[in-house]
Amino acid sequence: MPLSLTSISRPIPLNLSFALRKRSQRKSSRQQIFFPSGYSASARSQALNSALAKLRQSMPPSAAITYLNLSFPEITFADNDDDDDDDSSQDDRPESDLLTPDILDLWRTASKATGIYNVQHLGVSEFSAARLHALIKFADKSGCVKPAVNQINIRDCCVLPPSLVNLAKSHGVKLLTHNDNFNILPVDNVPEFVSLVGSAAADSPAEWAWNWLIKITTVVADRGVVYGQGWMVEFAEAAK
Repeated sequence: MPLSLTSISRPIPLNLSFALRKRSQRKSSRQQIFFPSGYSASARSQALNSALAKLRQSMPPSAAITYLNLSFPEITFADNDDDDDDDSSQDDRPESDLLTPDILDLWRTASKATGIYNVQHLGVSEFSAARLHALIKFADKSGCVKPAVNQINIRDCCVLPPSLVNLAKSHGVKLLTHNDNFNILPVDNVPEFVSLVGSAAADSPAEWAWNWLIKITTVVADRGVVYGQGWMVEFAEAAK
């Protein structure tokens, strides 16, 4: 039976107390979902629906998931050698040259999930200009939701390529940054996290693996200031 662990931190105090007392601050939530390496398309789709169902259970019924960003362990911004100095809008390569079938299958699943789980905007992480343009073209042809966000790890890139900036601007895609570890949950750390769920799980002779992990960030919308962060993760007995 899967085990779920939720850790929601207290709001970061920052220096917002005076502003919050003066008037109500509109906040938005950003969720970034991570998958273990080696997951098949069907396993990722199942994990995505499981994660969103658990996330919805932890939220008020009327609350929306403002941003949901998909993170693919096989993609890092550093290995996107797609000639980002060129105009990616002129890149006529088929989507299959830039996006694997697993990525496209998960995007289809995530697009359907936006209506089921009240997701307002769907996004990706670490996409180069060429890869992002390929996804936009795929969404146009397939009727899927278009990407609204592309998150880039600041450890990969100090200055965003002009082609990515221009492409994002022309298609209304927000470019956001993050600084998450590349290996978001190392295998060696799993027993420690499982022990937080309960002593019965920690004392079990079974080996555990994680199915999905969601990073939750609450932002004061009109200021772009991080207000609070938390995590949700699901563990299951590892397949033998």
